[in-house]
Amino acid sequence: LRMTHAKWLLDTGQEEKAGSIKESEGDYLGALNMYLKAGLATRASRLLQSQDELMQSPDIVNKVTSALLKGEFYEQAGELFEKVGGKEDQALDCYRKGHAFARATELARREFPSEVVHLEEEWGNFLADNKQLDAAINHYIEAGRTLKALDSAINAKQWKKAVQIIQV
Repeated sequence: LRMTHAKWLLDTGQEEKAGSIKESEGDYLGALNMYLKAGLATRASRLLQSQDELMQSPDIVNKVTSALLKGEFYEQAGELFEKVGGKEDQALDCYRKGHAFARATELARREFPSEVVHLEEEWGNFLADNKQLDAAINHYIEAGRTLKALDSAINAKQWKKAVQIIQV
């Protein structure tokens, strides 16, 4: 009966439901494959990270990270790369692509201290491009980009902050 139900789910394109059933039965690899087939890379990633035995397989990890990158789920891919260990540089690249600058900066402070300044400037640029000038100011200051910080303060009409930046 279970096999017939599973076949019916697959025949009717209900891979997510089939994956949920497999997961509840303890068939984590089968569930992971169903989630990937259904295009649910983030759900597959969460399942993978919750099961240590699956995390030990480089092939499975690569399969899930490829699906995450293909779906442009960069922050989740970075998280997975970071959790695997030894792939911190790939995690940092993913965080950058996904504009997850808080996580990128945190990782860089631990693993790549020389990158922190560059990340702070990138973060400031991203915020400025998205018209969040108030927030960009502090990141430019952290990056040592006083002129960009001053420009952002002026454009944000933060006159007191602009004066403070000039005084420094």
